[in-house]
Amino acid sequence: MRPITPWVTAEVGHNWSLGATIGRTEYDSKIGFNGDELSDTKGESWQAYALAKYENNNYFVDVAVGGGTGSFRGERDTHIDQVGFIPGETLDGVYLPEELLDGIGNSVTYKQDSSQFSGSARVGMTRQMGAFYLQPTIQFDARWLDVSGKEEGSVAAFSFDGSDNMFYAVTPALEVGADIPVSDIASFRIYGKAGVEFSTKQWEIEGRFAAAENLPGNPALHLTEAIDSPLYRVGAGLELNGVNGVGLAVRYNGAFGETVKQNAVSASLKVSF
Repeated sequence: MRPITPWVTAEVGHNWSLGATIGRTEYDSKIGFNGDELSDTKGESWQAYALAKYENNNYFVDVAVGGGTGSFRGERDTHIDQVGFIPGETLDGVYLPEELLDGIGNSVTYKQDSSQFSGSARVGMTRQMGAFYLQPTIQFDARWLDVSGKEEGSVAAFSFDGSDNMFYAVTPALEVGADIPVSDIASFRIYGKAGVEFSTKQWEIEGRFAAAENLPGNPALHLTEAIDSPLYRVGAGLELNGVNGVGLAVRYNGAFGETVKQNAVSASLKVSF
């Protein structure tokens, strides 16, 4: 995953600052099991958000509202070997011959599109201890997500016209860092953080398999996917601030749960005016 996220901020008054960010993320994901590749996905997404922050002494509140779209292409394994079937004996005492049932095609190709709208609010305080600081926070998130997709290449192909879900989360976290002056107008900030996200535990997709397209009523299938909760989040970063209002940052963010293992590295440019 390779995100690119420039953003700008502006102070409006003694306590308020406003900002905006637009970003693009490239995805290249492979999932395997026991040496076999189960899926290969590539895609990109765009996001845009408006930001607001209020600070009063050591306390702060920041809010972000925005959304984005994504488009993904890939291939997944649907292979099922041929299966031997023994029908057994009829009521008349006749033994039916054994049959070898066909398997399912090796793979399907797919295209998925998504759109989302989300908002988050974070409340926290900063405790300064010389060059070091301690920052406990709690963040609330709400997200609406709509996903549609189509698969081709096998009777196991699954398509869904559009399934939307709401997602809610709350994340208490703690950040520890240090501000290191390098001149009268510039400083480095280095930090590490950790938190635990408690969220909606599942989301649902309604779709149809290609094999069911000709069945009476074209019945829909409801698939439910579990979401890891709790999800353990960690992060670290290095920021250069205050050089003529321009800042540079490199960040690492990770998420780990029962089924999730996610690592991301990003870089950003900040312009204040």
